[in-house]
Amino acid sequence: MKKVILVSAIGIGVIAAGAGSMLAMNSQIDNAIERLKSASNDRLTVSVKEDSGSFTDRHIQLSFVVEENYSTFEFLVDNDITKRPWGATIEHSVRLGDFDAYGATDREQEIFKKYFVDQSAITGSTSISVTGSYQSNFTSVSVQENQDSLAVSIEPLSVEISGDRSGHVLANGLWNGLVVKDEGDQPATLTVEPVSFSLDGEYIAGTIFLGDQSIEGQGLNFELADDWNSVSIKSGNYSLTSTGSITDNRYNGGAYLKADSIFFMGDAEQLDIQDIAFSFEISGFEEQNLVNILEQVNDMEASGLPSAVLMNELNTMLQNGFTISIPESHATFDDGDLSLAGSFILPENTIADTNNPLSMMGLLPMLEASMDLTMDSSIAYVPQLNEVFTTLQQSGSLVEVGDKYESHFSLLNGKALLNGEQMQLPM
Repeated sequence: MKKVILVSAIGIGVIAAGAGSMLAMNSQIDNAIERLKSASNDRLTVSVKEDSGSFTDRHIQLSFVVEENYSTFEFLVDNDITKRPWGATIEHSVRLGDFDAYGATDREQEIFKKYFVDQSAITGSTSISVTGSYQSNFTSVSVQENQDSLAVSIEPLSVEISGDRSGHVLANGLWNGLVVKDEGDQPATLTVEPVSFSLDGEYIAGTIFLGDQSIEGQGLNFELADDWNSVSIKSGNYSLTSTGSITDNRYNGGAYLKADSIFFMGDAEQLDIQDIAFSFEISGFEEQNLVNILEQVNDMEASGLPSAVLMNELNTMLQNGFTISIPESHATFDDGDLSLAGSFILPENTIADTNNPLSMMGLLPMLEASMDLTMDSSIAYVPQLNEVFTTLQQSGSLVEVGDKYESHFSLLNGKALLNGEQMQLPM
C-alpha cells in the first residue's frame, strides 16, 4: 500500500512539475510579447492581432506595422505553439498584411501580393527545452519574376539560431544572392554573389552586442551598356567583422572591413583598388552610460530634440573619457600603396560640460591625437584622387619624402604639429 501511495505521489509530482513548466512557458511567451510591444515607436507599431488556444496549444499572430517614406507595410507573424512538460515547439510564418507602397505601379503591387501576401515570405520552426535553451531555423521564399524586358531572380535566405536563458545567441545564415537583368533600352545586369553571416554573443539591454559578428560575401558585379554609356563595377571577396566586450565596466569594440578588390570602369576612366583593409576601434565607454545614450538617441528620433537626460549622459561620457583609433588601414590604387593610422584620446576629466560649450576649450591641453598617412607618389596621378591630392599638397598637409608622400599630425600637451611644423590652435 505504501508503495502504491509513493508511486502515486511521484506521479502527481511529475504531473505538477510538468504543468508548472508549461505555465512557466506561457509566462515566458507573454513576457517576450510585452518586450516586443514596448519597442513600438512613431515608425513601428507592434501589437497582438490574435491569441487563442488551450493549455497545450496556442496560436499567436503578431502585427508589425512599419511606416516609412509615405509607405505603410503590415507584417503578420503567425506562431503555432505546442507545449509539453519537456519543452515546446513553435511553427513560424511571416507574410505581408495590409500595405500601401507609395509610388509602386500596379504590376509592382501584384508582385508584392504574389510573393508576400498570398504566401509566407518566411517560414521556420523553434524548439524550446524546459531549461530555456532554444534552436530555430528560418527560410525565406525565392523570387523568380519576368516583366517585359526585366528578369529578377532572388535566391532564398536561410538562418539557424540557437540560444539559452542567459541571453547567449549563436546564429549562422546564408543568402545565395540575386541576379537582376534588364534587356531594355539601357541593358544592365546586377549580380550579387552568395553572402554568409554569423554572430556569437549576447545583447545588453537590447542595444549593445557583446561578442563577434561577421558578414562575408563573394563579390558583386554591375554592368550597364548602351549607345551612350558604359559602366562596369566589380567587387571581389569581402568581409566585415565586429567585436564587442566589457572590461572593468568599460565597453571595447571594433569594426574591420576587408575586400580583395573594387574595380570601376566608365567611358573615359577606370579605377582599380586592391587589398583593401580598414579598421576602427573604440574603448573606455562606461557600460550603463553607453546603454542610456543609445536609448535616448532612439527616443530623440521620435521627438526630434535631444532630451535633458541625453545631454546629461553625454556629459558623463565626455567626463569619463574614451579612445578612438584607426589601428591599420591600407589599399592599393593602380599599383600604388596607401596606408593610414590614427588615434584620438580624451582622458578622464571634470571639465567637460555640454551645457557650457566654452568648457570644451579647457580640454585642449588634455587631448592626445595622431594621424599618419603614407602613399606612393604614383597615386598622385590617379584621376579620381588628383584634385584631393593637389589640395593637400598645396596646403602643406602632404610632403614629399623620397618616392612617397607623407602626412604626420600629432596633438600632445596642447601643442599640435603637422609634418613637424607647429600649428596654431584656437584659444
